[in-house]
Amino acid sequence: MVSPRACFGAVIALISVEARALPPGFDPSAFPDPSSLIQQTVADAVVLSTGIATDHRPYEPATPLGALPGLSFGLDLTITQVSDLLRDALTSAGLSGDDLPPALPVPRLHLQKGLGQKLSVGASWLNFRGYRVYGGDIKFAVWQPEEGPTIALRLCYSSSVLGYARAQVWNPQILISRALDFADPYMGVGYVMSAGKIEFTYEVAPGFPVTLTKAGTGSALAAFLGVQLRVPMVGLQIALEGSYSTVGMNTLGMKFGFRF
Repeated sequence: MVSPRACFGAVIALISVEARALPPGFDPSAFPDPSSLIQQTVADAVVLSTGIATDHRPYEPATPLGALPGLSFGLDLTITQVSDLLRDALTSAGLSGDDLPPALPVPRLHLQKGLGQKLSVGASWLNFRGYRVYGGDIKFAVWQPEEGPTIALRLCYSSSVLGYARAQVWNPQILISRALDFADPYMGVGYVMSAGKIEFTYEVAPGFPVTLTKAGTGSALAAFLGVQLRVPMVGLQIALEGSYSTVGMNTLGMKFGFRF
């Protein structure tokens, strides 16, 4: 399995080729702003790709969990397609994106808690071998009739550090679902806004490092479709979800856990 750190570490390694390929004796520290060596299009593409790949995904329908006890926990796994967004940005910088993997898997621990009949919150996190991803969400059911679909508003947030790339993501969403006896199919739309930076150290000579930093931003529209399956007697819960992004970073994911 390709790790997030390895994937985006490869991107930054490709970026640094621009400096390594320059004539011998070239010193980035001689520039007023060494970070100008990193093209803005590359920084934006890396930050947006990092944000989408590590975006907090609740894998929950619009239907509230309830308050007694209204608790679920488990493990989720999201596989994100590495789109032409990165490859095109690298190509425009005179580099090659052929070494990028086709997809990026991100697993996380997951917790959801109901806070009444309409409100619920959630959290997810992963901290392993130098990369860290955590996030959360708050959801409010604005329409919940006894019969018919439930409509909810949800705000998701995530923060991630994947090697050289850092991103913070805000993702407001609207979703609709229809609870059945053993399943709760749902769909929704959201707007992903990612901001962060890439940062790495270039050693111009042994013992003389230069830190290169470039901030980046990006945004994308996303639509998702999923279903939550439940086995009430044992509390088992499985959610399957797919999403489409306007920048081509589509996802497939699942959450496996227990609900009480």
